[in-house]
Amino acid sequence: MQFKLIVAQRQILEGERIPKWYGIAYHDPNSMISICYPFPFNIIIGWVRKVWLNFRWYYVGVDKREKELRLANHHGYMQGYDDATKFADSMMIRLHKENEKLTAQLEVVISFLEEKTIKQKEDE
Repeated sequence: MQFKLIVAQRQILEGERIPKWYGIAYHDPNSMISICYPFPFNIIIGWVRKVWLNFRWYYVGVDKREKELRLANHHGYMQGYDDATKFADSMMIRLHKENEKLTAQLEVVISFLEEKTIKQKEDE
């Protein structure tokens, strides 16, 4: 009697249901796809992939072009983060100034209404 071991990989898009008896082995952030294998192979394959990637990144290293691409990506990310932070700060300052103006106008209206109610009570 022979047993054949069939390990079927499934690619699951973001938001799709994981098939029954399958588990996520790893997630590919570039294509937004989760790679699934039958349980318990998903754990083993995910662990082997993680060990292989760690070995590849830390011990073998990457070529100069890859390093430059990562550095450019990091600089672009940080530039976008700085721009967004500056924009958010300027919006907060503008909203704070508008809030101060509205607060001053509201205080004028409240004082006018208080004077009006005092006069009405005095007239009665």
